[in-house]
Amino acid sequence: MYVSMTSVTYQISDMEKTILKTISEEEEIYGYDLWKKLSLKGIKCHTNHLYVVLKEMEKKGILKGRWVNEGGHGGAKRHLYSIGSKGREAINSSLKDSLNLLMTGYLNHMRQVKDFSGFVKVLIQASTQLSLPVPAEGDRIVLAVPYHDPLTCYQLIFSMTDSFPLSSVYLVTPPKMEIFERRSNMTVLHGWRYDMPLRDGFADFVILEGIPSQASEEETVRECCRVLRKGGNFVAQIKNTMVEEKVPEFPFFSEYVEMLYYELFEQDRKVSIEKMRTMLSKHFVGVRDIDINGTTMFYGKT
Repeated sequence: MYVSMTSVTYQISDMEKTILKTISEEEEIYGYDLWKKLSLKGIKCHTNHLYVVLKEMEKKGILKGRWVNEGGHGGAKRHLYSIGSKGREAINSSLKDSLNLLMTGYLNHMRQVKDFSGFVKVLIQASTQLSLPVPAEGDRIVLAVPYHDPLTCYQLIFSMTDSFPLSSVYLVTPPKMEIFERRSNMTVLHGWRYDMPLRDGFADFVILEGIPSQASEEETVRECCRVLRKGGNFVAQIKNTMVEEKVPEFPFFSEYVEMLYYELFEQDRKVSIEKMRTMLSKHFVGVRDIDINGTTMFYGKT
């Protein structure tokens, strides 16, 4: 685990990692209470040595410290420690490494999956409930995705190609994203959700996975509108984690992992349902939205 210190890169020792992890379990903790917690974890450390390490971590911004008077004015002073800005960076870096490991395991699992058709159920349910069209034979579907969304990306890609085999799916992915398996009706194009390498009026459907943080909502939607033919269908799938009006409670571990992914990798931006409705109505007709299985689906027609 590394923390960037202006022009210096400081490597955090195993002891410091353990201290960070232990302090992160509390908002603030006294040095002596920290020593007791470490002892309960089976970590042998002399108190004097611990205070030397804590002082060094505070000096580097990994920890924050403040003095408090016990018993009010004139009482004994004790030092309270909490996570500093550099310590938070280190924790987030460790979380990103863990998420990358999870994504690697997920991709290996996806390689073994034979039938992806069930993963398109959110789109089918939304189409049924809102009486919307679904791709038909010969339709051109443009699917624009972020880089390695661990919970939806590959599910969405392969479910679309498998569920609509008589349609042509044009997959717009970030340049560094690799697709581990191809389909006969799939064409992979390297580009961005807000800058697609396609001519005007190309597609019958544009399905947008999330709203990218690198461009405004308006720019992204305008690009989708450009790529669609007259009478074409626009669909945006936005996880409720990224919807301002939704307040996720994260009852499941998978939802918490999803929240961490969006927060740490910062590929997508949070959006407001009301603002999206207003903006989409400037570009599309018949704008509607629906919440299904933790995803808010927006629909419009050019």
